[in-house]
Amino acid sequence: MPPHRYERLVEHVRRQAGDLLRAAMYYDADGREVLYRRPDLSEAALRLDADELADRLRERDALATESDVSGVRGPAEATIELHENLVFVHLHESDLRGVLLSLDRRVAQNLSEFVDDCVTILVPTEERRFFAADRGEEELG
Repeated sequence: MPPHRYERLVEHVRRQAGDLLRAAMYYDADGREVLYRRPDLSEAALRLDADELADRLRERDALATESDVSGVRGPAEATIELHENLVFVHLHESDLRGVLLSLDRRVAQNLSEFVDDCVTILVPTEERRFFAADRGEEELG
């Protein structure tokens, strides 16, 4: 069972995006769990899309981290894919844990502020300091 913060995250996204939120899915090393699915979406189709997307994003994120030779960028907090009709937001918590959001493309108008709010809910400032110290980095955010 995902931690309580995921319920808070879904509530926040639903308040911000309303019916533009299509789905939210939590994943960790043990599997995936749908946190929210808009009633008009098939759960089977959602899982297929999410599985393929999560695998692709994790591979891309690993390559991006490896290519950050200078260390200037720091760890990725979110990855966003804009498609013709929808947006995928991949919120990173660790290499093995995160959240995938599927939203109608119209939500992308104020995307960076929206992603910052979501990251703050998932990884509060205190935890971000801990993770940065654990990796030998300066404080994040």
